[in-house]
Amino acid sequence: MYNARVSLDPVTRIYVAILVVGALWLGLQVLKRRLRESPLRPDDPTTLTFRCPTCGSTLIYGMEKCDSCGVVQDPDEALESAAIAFFINRAISRANTLFTFAPAGIAVGLMAAFSHAFHYKLGVILALINTLLFSGAVVVWSYRHRDLNISHAGFQAARQRMGKHFHFWLAACAIQIILVILLW
Repeated sequence: MYNARVSLDPVTRIYVAILVVGALWLGLQVLKRRLRESPLRPDDPTTLTFRCPTCGSTLIYGMEKCDSCGVVQDPDEALESAAIAFFINRAISRANTLFTFAPAGIAVGLMAAFSHAFHYKLGVILALINTLLFSGAVVVWSYRHRDLNISHAGFQAARQRMGKHFHFWLAACAIQIILVILLW
């Protein structure tokens, strides 16, 4: 009888575990995106808010009149304002998600440096793939949100941080490619 059991060393097991978790997370994100048809669905559990154009207080979408100043709200303006606020919050949330996962990408990059020191080719290749994935996520965010002319302070801060992350991951890709070239 043929035994097809494969034995992996501890470093390979760590890389495989990181890749599996990353693939599961990425698959979940793709599934979530496909389940959403439009950012403003009536059955969406998100509470849409907008600012009163007169006093600036935050109102829940659907309110006909501002609680603070009593001004009657235009439904078309309220919908547009709620959509813009939703879009800004989503962009900031996605940027924060990338910032949260960045230390994991950095840790994998450091593992690649150790893999290079031990001439472990698969580890260097996996780390390069990881770095390219993080770079790709930053590029996708930038493609969607970077050129928007929005004066929201939180969005501006997220845009600046994403610019720094783009340069960081681009440099990490260059270092990883150099390690791959030096290893072979």
